[in-house]
Amino acid sequence: MGEDSESALVPTSGVAFRDQVLVLRAYVVLSNFGNVPVHYKRVMEETGLSRTQISGLNSFFTTLNFLELQERGNYKPTEVAVRFFDPLLGQEHFEELQPAIENSLLNAAIRNHVLIHGEQTWEELVDFLLRKTHTSVSSRAERALEWLTLSNTLSIKSQPKRHHKLEDTAISPGRPFSNVIQLRSIILRCQDYVYWFDKYFSISGLEYTIDSMKESSVSMIKILTGMGDKINERFRKDFSRFASELDALGKSTSLRVIVNKEILGSIHDRWIITKDACWNLPSVDTILIGQYAEIKDTEYHPPFDEWWDSALDLLDDWNMILKQAKKDEK
Repeated sequence: MGEDSESALVPTSGVAFRDQVLVLRAYVVLSNFGNVPVHYKRVMEETGLSRTQISGLNSFFTTLNFLELQERGNYKPTEVAVRFFDPLLGQEHFEELQPAIENSLLNAAIRNHVLIHGEQTWEELVDFLLRKTHTSVSSRAERALEWLTLSNTLSIKSQPKRHHKLEDTAISPGRPFSNVIQLRSIILRCQDYVYWFDKYFSISGLEYTIDSMKESSVSMIKILTGMGDKINERFRKDFSRFASELDALGKSTSLRVIVNKEILGSIHDRWIITKDACWNLPSVDTILIGQYAEIKDTEYHPPFDEWWDSALDLLDDWNMILKQAKKDEK
């Protein structure tokens, strides 16, 4: 094993374990769950990590059999890595990574070391990896070992207790990337159609979901919202461009506005509905701000079609919407 290969046995310095997990999640989601290659720069943009950090993690994840290099700068997650993240529940399943890690260079190096020297403590394996990879940064070795222990690939005596499991269905401050990934992963899991109700749908909803809508397998997108300050000429123009781009891909896209105050006043929550699934979620603005909220799947399906039939089309019925807006101002 060459020195470059040995250095790839541990992750990049300065990247917390949780950020490593988010990078792997990003590759899974941005690849449309393993269907298309992803350029590492897209992951850089989503995570805010540097080129050096992403490059080092790419090498580490390739060594662990999580990623496959497709062409210069482009990677695809392996089938094992795709199974690792369940967007329906917003959870990671580290045990799904075990087959990949068992056949990795990292596990082979540790297995051989243990066979020669006998059972090792956490500290002894950290010391072994530091020497093996010619690094003095203990956290790099520790984070490599965490992938093995969390996947149940390796049991280590005297292992420190670690608590990486987060409630990933929760929206919270300090996790801007994870918050947006939650929303995008839901859209990518939709089948046949997306019916989205948000009483205060905004331009941000278009900006942050356009790529996911493009990559999804749906052929019909219906967005339903209510009257308000956000329904203006700029919003109409932005949606027209949004719809044109998706229509060109064979995805019928429309947005309607509920002008009936009685109907609108009877609705509180927001939903994304698709074939055989429905999610209750906060507004896109809440997700972007990172206010405390929750995304959860639900068996309840609101009467979307009924609301849709009562609403006005943003593009075709614009004059009627303006007329209603002026009426509401009086």
